[in-house]
Amino acid sequence: GVDLALVDSTGAGTPGRTLPEADVVDNLAEAMSAVSGLAVITSFGSHVERIVACVHAARKVGRRVGIYGRSMQSTFKEAADLGLVPLKNGDVVDVEALMAGPRNEGVLVVTGTQGEWRAPLARIARAEDPRVRLGPGDWVGWSARVIPGNERAVGLVVDRLVRLGVDVQPPWGGGPKLHTSGHGARDELTQWVRAVGPRYVLPVHGQQWHLWRHRDLLAEAGLRQEQVLQAESGQTLTLGPESGEVEVRDPIAAPEAVFVDG
Repeated sequence: GVDLALVDSTGAGTPGRTLPEADVVDNLAEAMSAVSGLAVITSFGSHVERIVACVHAARKVGRRVGIYGRSMQSTFKEAADLGLVPLKNGDVVDVEALMAGPRNEGVLVVTGTQGEWRAPLARIARAEDPRVRLGPGDWVGWSARVIPGNERAVGLVVDRLVRLGVDVQPPWGGGPKLHTSGHGARDELTQWVRAVGPRYVLPVHGQQWHLWRHRDLLAEAGLRQEQVLQAESGQTLTLGPESGEVEVRDPIAAPEAVFVDG
């Protein structure tokens, strides 16, 4: 019953499937269990599922969790209020309580994956944070990828942590995989479109290379050429109310077009 599906193209050039989030939980627990001091995980402040993964992993190895960073604390509170975080008594405590307890019983989940100067992780790395100090025996692991362009800032944070004597698993190199993409790879895109069976698909999200790889993949999945749409930014796509047919028009030919964000 789906007439039109707008499908993420970011992973259309990635073979196979993405690492399951459940495997990330196991890998996080494995990494935490090997730490003699405080375990620190840095992830995106909006990533609810990864924050929950850290809670699950910490519970597996008998550690308590502290959430540090304004955006992540806000995300965590809203997720907990919605019942998305399976909390048990004492699972999650405030940062002060976590730091006051035994270091080998704590996991600190912080923002700052991209080396942002004012984020908690960068302050900790500069030894300027009033609440958290790290040193030998402590460990920091990245549960995120580096967004292109942020490599230098992230490298600087890693270097500063190493100078403090902290063991670091950066978003490159070996060690258990602490992150998985949120963008489905080729096998998942194929499985999805075959399961849903939309009449039309508009590949979205990505650069032209990703969009073209996605169109090729949809053809391999059995969609006819006329079922796979192309639209540039600013064009209007209209779905017919009765026939379900789709028409793509340029802004000049579509005076009713509304531009958002300029």
